[in-house]
Order: sequence, then structure tokens, then C-alpha cells
Amino acid sequence: MDFILDVVVHRIGVYVLGLLSGGRFKGESGFTWGCAVDVGGLMLLSPFAASLLGSSIPVARKLMSAMVDFCLSPRALSDP
Repeated sequence: MDFILDVVVHRIGVYVLGLLSGGRFKGESGFTWGCAVDVGGLMLLSPFAASLLGSSIPVARKLMSAMVDFCLSPRALSDP
């Protein structure tokens, strides 16, 4: 069951990062797989976090922006 959730979160992360990078992000190696899972997990949990935190939405937006910037760094976009 955990594997299915991991694959779904990974696909969401690859889709989001692919949109933001113009299709260059593939998410196939170890580092990029982890970035895609992190971003996908944040995307799945963000509606729940926004409802619980309410006034902390600007903080969550900055965190998400920093995570996306890190995952779209040249290191993540280069294939070995």
C-alpha cells in the first residue's frame, strides 16, 4: 500500500516540476526521485495544512517556493 502512495506522490511531483521546468525535469534518478516525492507530498498535504494553519499560508508559500527552487537547480535537471 505504501508503494502505491509513493508512486502517486512521485507522479504528482514530476508533473508539477515538469510544468515549472518546461519539461526538462524527469525525476528518474535518486536525487530527482526524492525531490519529486517531496514536492508531490507537499502538493497533496497543502490543502490540509492550509485549513489547519490558516494564517500561516505565506510561510507555507515560501517553503514550497524554496523546495521547488532547490529541486529545479541545475543538479536536479542534469541526467547522469
